[in-house]
Amino acid sequence: MKNPNIRSLFTSAVASLLLSLPISGASGFSASLPPTESSRLTELQNPVDTKALTAELAGLQVDLARAKQEFLSPGTETPLPNQKRMKYSDYQAAYTTWAERIKSFSTRLEKAYAQLNWIYQNRPNEKAYPQIFQVYTTCDSMYNELIEGFRKLSAPTVLQVKMVIVNDGRLNEHVSRNVGNSKADLSVEQLDQADTINFIGSFDVVNLFLVIQQNQAFYLLQRWKERPNQPGAPEILHNDVVFSQSFALAQVQGYSPTQHMELALSLKLTPVSAQGEKLLDLHDFLDRITTYTN
Repeated sequence: MKNPNIRSLFTSAVASLLLSLPISGASGFSASLPPTESSRLTELQNPVDTKALTAELAGLQVDLARAKQEFLSPGTETPLPNQKRMKYSDYQAAYTTWAERIKSFSTRLEKAYAQLNWIYQNRPNEKAYPQIFQVYTTCDSMYNELIEGFRKLSAPTVLQVKMVIVNDGRLNEHVSRNVGNSKADLSVEQLDQADTINFIGSFDVVNLFLVIQQNQAFYLLQRWKERPNQPGAPEILHNDVVFSQSFALAQVQGYSPTQHMELALSLKLTPVSAQGEKLLDLHDFLDRITTYTN
């Protein structure tokens, strides 16, 4: 009978993932590793019930299939963490839920592995072993796919940035001079295709974002304030959104918020043509990104 040394198929993936998995609690995130093989085996004081193990693995296979479908082809039952579509608090909650769900699968796989190994060591002629072994490897493969998908997500704490507020009105003036330019289309759907959208900071009343797509980038600037020339006249806040011409991402690597502002001041800006519901959706989209600050 073949030794079920299939632990090597997923141990490194389990360990590296669980080091970053969050657990519930106000204290934040902590790491934990699965029990060792020896500690699992010492728990097996009674002979393994092959029928119970078969039933558990069958149930695990169903649970993994459902989770994989929801995660890799998102449904509505469990929110899939999506930074660009969620406020920080919602992203954190969804990420934590999925992390705990995946961690529970890891625990169940570890326990099943220990039982398989016990059968191999103590009942080498067990007829049910090959079938159980096959179901286990199927579960292990599905679990690895789920882990690979989860690994592509950033932990909530990694996504948080420091809130930057700069009392410099030059960016506001730059936007005000460009809102009369010919307008162009820029939708939420297009922004969803971006690799990353980073909130740089607030400069006077202008929110500045860096939109990254592969090796190119451009700035998005949200809102500006009109300051009338007449003494005592109230200032008017405008909800326009403008975007800059694109540039090489390498150009801004390591830039400080002030350096981003200086570059934005030198670039041509184009107003977004969205109005009504589309403009509101765009503002909601950008406002969600600003919640990733601390």
